[in-house]
Amino acid sequence: MAQITYEEWFVRLRFPGHESTPINPETNLPEGWRVGTMQDLFDFKNGYAFKSSTYIQNGQHKIVTIKNVQDGSFVPETSDTIAELPSNIKPHHNLSTSDIIMSLTGNVGRVCLVYGENYLLNQRVAKVVPNNPADRLYVYTLLRSRGTLTQLENISNGAAQQNLSPVNASKMPALVPARNVLDDFNKNIGSIIDLICLKNIENTRLREARDILLPRLMTGMIDVEKYDPAQLLQEAA
Repeated sequence: MAQITYEEWFVRLRFPGHESTPINPETNLPEGWRVGTMQDLFDFKNGYAFKSSTYIQNGQHKIVTIKNVQDGSFVPETSDTIAELPSNIKPHHNLSTSDIIMSLTGNVGRVCLVYGENYLLNQRVAKVVPNNPADRLYVYTLLRSRGTLTQLENISNGAAQQNLSPVNASKMPALVPARNVLDDFNKNIGSIIDLICLKNIENTRLREARDILLPRLMTGMIDVEKYDPAQLLQEAA
């Protein structure tokens, strides 16, 4: 829904009020719009160079690598964890729910939303930080668009595997809409980004409950004849 709205407003330029908005003859864009660069909208924050020698099993802090970044889908499971934070780690290396991250190696330009707790940003994955926090959904849908992905792939280099430079990516052309249109976009569908994260968190919890419950049902540890569904879920927890 968010992506379709983005395409309608910012690719086909059928945003609310487009019929009465004059076109600038020099730019061929609606008045107040311009072509800038990605850095006019957001900043790339590089990940931390964690040492694999510090990894342990079931550590408190989970390392997010390029394996966790799929196209529009975050993989919350990770086998790379650490017990303690490095002394020189920076605040942006800590990931929070609804943070936007992008893969910089291999399948470059893949973008997804983080959800969950205790995640840390590894190198070759970048955090995308909007200059205006209210524009998070616009930035996310812009980066998820097919046209943007093609551009990111085109400026990547590497013989064995593609590598994307955040410096080069930040200089890519980007459409900067008028502020009032961005505000309308944020007001009308900006909350979708929170809904996406909420549903992913709920799905994760449901999978965890299923994985606990099913073995108990299959081995007969839980007698379904004695419990109602609410009791079964409480037993599994």
